[in-house]
Formats: sequence, structure tokens, C-alpha cells
Amino acid sequence: MIEVAYVTKDMRRDPYERITHLGGTGWQRSQPDVVQHIEQGQEDYYILLDGIPAKLIVALSRFGAKYLKTELEVEEPHILLSLPSQAG
Repeated sequence: MIEVAYVTKDMRRDPYERITHLGGTGWQRSQPDVVQHIEQGQEDYYILLDGIPAKLIVALSRFGAKYLKTELEVEEPHILLSLPSQAG
């Protein structure tokens, strides 16, 4: 499993499309690449919440767009969006 430590955001977009990249120590990938890795079973990604891993999953917005959220979230990726931002 790969830990996600930060996200790069485009604040002009809606919450489902706002995250453009995810990254951690020594790596950064676009959201579509991470979605593809998860869907194809290549990699699992997680974030730490109070020291406990929360796995990222692929979800589908009501408009048909794929996005990432933690397995703990019902709809919008608020937890993922709360990660520190990295300049894009």
C-alpha cells in the first residue's frame, strides 16, 4: 500500500474533480493514473487518519466522473481534500 501525504487541487472545479494529483514521499501521480492503478489492482493507496490507514477507493459522481475518496466517506471526498496542498 502506498501512503498519500498531499494532494494538488484546482479550486475552480467541483469537489469531485478538484484533486488533480496525489503524492507522497518521492512520488506524485495524476488522479486518473491513481484511479487506473486502483481499478486494475496494480496498487492500493491510503491516507493516515489519527494513525489509522484509510484506504482510497474509486467512486462515480452523479455526473459520471470517476473520483477518489476514502472508504470512510459517503459521497464528496472531504477527508482527501483536507490533506495538505502541494503546489502544482
